[in-house]
Amino acid sequence: MAFIVVLTIKMIFAWNPPTAGAPGPSGQTLYSDTNHNIGIGTLYPNSKLEIFSTSSDSILELSRGPGTTTSTIFKVGVDTAFIIQNQSTDMFAIKNGNVGINTTNPNEKLTVEGVLSIKESDIAPSTTSGYGKLYTKPLDNYTKLLLHMDGDNNSTMFIDSSLTPKTVTVYGNTVIDRARSKLGVASAYFDGTEDYLSIPDSEDWNFGSGDFTIDGWINLNNTSGAQDIVAQYTDANNRMQFYNTSGTLNMNFLVGGVYIANYYTTDPVLSAGTWHHIAFIRNGSNAYIFLDGVSQLLSSLATFGTKDMGNYSGDLTIGNINLASYLNGYLDELRVSKGVARWTANFTPPTSQYSASGLFFKSSSGEEIQL
Repeated sequence: MAFIVVLTIKMIFAWNPPTAGAPGPSGQTLYSDTNHNIGIGTLYPNSKLEIFSTSSDSILELSRGPGTTTSTIFKVGVDTAFIIQNQSTDMFAIKNGNVGINTTNPNEKLTVEGVLSIKESDIAPSTTSGYGKLYTKPLDNYTKLLLHMDGDNNSTMFIDSSLTPKTVTVYGNTVIDRARSKLGVASAYFDGTEDYLSIPDSEDWNFGSGDFTIDGWINLNNTSGAQDIVAQYTDANNRMQFYNTSGTLNMNFLVGGVYIANYYTTDPVLSAGTWHHIAFIRNGSNAYIFLDGVSQLLSSLATFGTKDMGNYSGDLTIGNINLASYLNGYLDELRVSKGVARWTANFTPPTSQYSASGLFFKSSSGEEIQL
């Protein structure tokens, strides 16, 4: 027969308080009262642990290290602050209701001395009533061409800010013009006579049967005649175009001399001398042309259906097609997106530039502002 014996030992640690007349706050080292509160530097602890000091030095300090070689981990009470240190370097402080990182003298609710890193997120934060939110987000992989049209005045250097930057070649007198812009500090100016930009052929312009979006800002000097915005031309029987004709916005795809898709706004919608946001979109079998965020009534000679839009071999041109139909006016923040329909319902046009990686602020109302 086996027996199990359970032995319980209760251990009590007792601290006997000093007798009356013991040193007061200036001399008391450690004190435990009858309520089991512990005081350091005080005979009258009001909580389980209370530390009192009249010195401006730290009243609580935690250190580590062998022997006499120590490094402070944190200190409390230095100039009425809570401080965390690393190898005697101040890393974090709370003082007068302010928080400091790498500084012990924060002058705002949050003061950072040094570089602040924010991890990018593909998902923008939700809105919270009464609070704004700061965050970063990257450019998505759908963006195949992104021209901010910024730079020095009269510069001919146009930079593609997409994740796969392409070379942009300038023809005619196309320049960056800082006198007029919609977003950023400048726009691209085309004088209507042999001005255009050219980007080499790429698989990125082969939309196939998938979704796409061409969008940007346009300000024409006049709307007369045909003025191409974006085009790709192989020959007279094979081309794609996004263009204006006397105020009407058009997009068409011609393969083997036959329109496989052709859409245009039923009425003229563009006006001269005014910035307009335009967007040409395919979403499945549906076509959209937006002007200033409003979907326009469309007419068509051929519809998308499930058709492949063709793979053209010429350069992508901005401001003309095959040395004709030259644009007369300004373009800003032009973007080509493959594989996505950016909008399928009315929307508020962007108020800031698209960015490869940007810092954004979202207000409590949901407005997103790029900083």
